[in-house]
Amino acid sequence: MATHLTDDEVVAVCGLLGLAWPNPLPTVAPESAELKAASRRGVRSLTVRALLRVDPETDQPVIDGEVAQAISAVVSGSPRLVSGVIDADGALRAGSSAAYVVEAPDGTGLLVTTTATGIHVFTQSPLAEAEEAFVALVDNALMAGLDANEEARLLVLKAGARERAIAVAKGSVTVGVVNEDSAFEDSSDPELSWDRARLAEHLAVGA
Repeated sequence: MATHLTDDEVVAVCGLLGLAWPNPLPTVAPESAELKAASRRGVRSLTVRALLRVDPETDQPVIDGEVAQAISAVVSGSPRLVSGVIDADGALRAGSSAAYVVEAPDGTGLLVTTTATGIHVFTQSPLAEAEEAFVALVDNALMAGLDANEEARLLVLKAGARERAIAVAKGSVTVGVVNEDSAFEDSSDPELSWDRARLAEHLAVGA
């Protein structure tokens, strides 16, 4: 079962739990005033959706268990696989969609997808299944491309392996590195022979 949260709701839950969200939020700037405004909106939204209530006995806020678990797993878990959208020059596009896999402290996996409009979908499963689902998303980009923009590519890498990053376009994959500025630099020509199995092998899924 998947948990859906907006950027505002993520900010609100992190504030209530005393956690710092580690990833970019497409629709919320990191400045203090923006975060405070987002938190207020998030609390209102969570309350309307019955994901946040006040305990009548303690007068303390109570967050839905699945929501709290999902946010805590991302913050305290270990990143495994990461993807984001880059432009023709290899720079990450601010506010674009993204996907990543986190290994939760209990050893399970969490696949998170984020849209450019700030919708986060958290899907918990065994770690191997989460990684396989991530590879399926990358394979879809390889087969269909990204939207209608021919210049956009999907940057994909295994956490801690910046030197083995790949840029995925429709029908081709380019191997490269992620530099200190978080930009992708090609180290090979685009190759047309990649498939889902080779993607999994390169990303060492299951290793």
